[in-house]
Amino acid sequence: MPHQVAQTRKKQHSTRYDFLEDEKVKQKLISFTDGNITNITLFIPQIHCSSCIWLLEHLYKLDTGVKRSTVNFLKREVSLVFKEDETSLRKIAELLDRIGYVPHISLENLDKKNQNSSNKTVYYKLGVAFFCFGNIMLLSFPEYFGLEELVDSEFRKLFGYLNILLSLPVLLYADTDFLSRQWPD
Repeated sequence: MPHQVAQTRKKQHSTRYDFLEDEKVKQKLISFTDGNITNITLFIPQIHCSSCIWLLEHLYKLDTGVKRSTVNFLKREVSLVFKEDETSLRKIAELLDRIGYVPHISLENLDKKNQNSSNKTVYYKLGVAFFCFGNIMLLSFPEYFGLEELVDSEFRKLFGYLNILLSLPVLLYADTDFLSRQWPD
């Protein structure tokens, strides 16, 4: 029984990356090729430590067709340069899978060349939220330190109104993605 399970897993494992043999798929994934040297960038979500980086940057020791590999830890990507006559994209994906770094290749996103490009609106929303948060914290220092009696009551009212005013952009702009997901359809 265990032998049959191992054979089934091996068959599933061997056919898992068959789609990487298709020329159309390969052309969408490959960053550069001259027919001999190929450059590709793969998203690998399992990258989490310096040992992962070391192992992935030394793939040439595991597959002689891989000439260079560079890891971008923050984006969890590995850029590979390999010789097509010595190895293939499928063999590299299978090697990565075998050592525990399954490449995330989404066929739905193949048409989008800038799949991992940053979404600027997210950064704008974070900037607005941090700006408002920082100013609310600064205006609230007297209350945090128990210094309310040192601040005139008119200033306390003004600071309270400013805090409310500064919280509106966070609520109406920066939180829209979160709130829209929480709202029932």
